[in-house]
Amino acid sequence: MGANMIIATVSFPVDHSLEKEYEALVLFVKEMPVELIEEIYSEVYYEMFGEEEDFIEEARERITKTVDIGFKALTSRYSTDFRICDRTVYCSGGLSWGDAPTEAYEQITALRYILGLSRE
Repeated sequence: MGANMIIATVSFPVDHSLEKEYEALVLFVKEMPVELIEEIYSEVYYEMFGEEEDFIEEARERITKTVDIGFKALTSRYSTDFRICDRTVYCSGGLSWGDAPTEAYEQITALRYILGLSRE
C-alpha cells in the first residue's frame, strides 16, 4: 500500500504575461454573475452561500484574494513551469497522502477552477 503522486496544473499560451492573465481574471471576478460566485463557494470553499448583498461583495473579495494567492503560487519555490507544444504549464505536487503535497498545490487547484470558469 503506497501513496500516489498528485499535481495541480495551470497552463497559458507560451507568449503569455502572468500580469495580464491576472488582470483579466480579476476583471472577470468583478463582473462575475452571482450564480458563478455561488458555484465557486461550493466547489472551492465548501461553504454555504448567502444571498445578502453584503455577502456577495465579500465573496467577490475572497475570490479575488484566492486569485491573487494562486498567481503568487505559480512563481513560488513550490512550483515549476515547463513548455509543452504551445503552452506554458505551471505545476506543483507531491504525495497524495497526509497534508497537502506542497503549499502551492491547493492554491493552484483553486486558481485552475476559477480560470476554467472564466474560459467557458
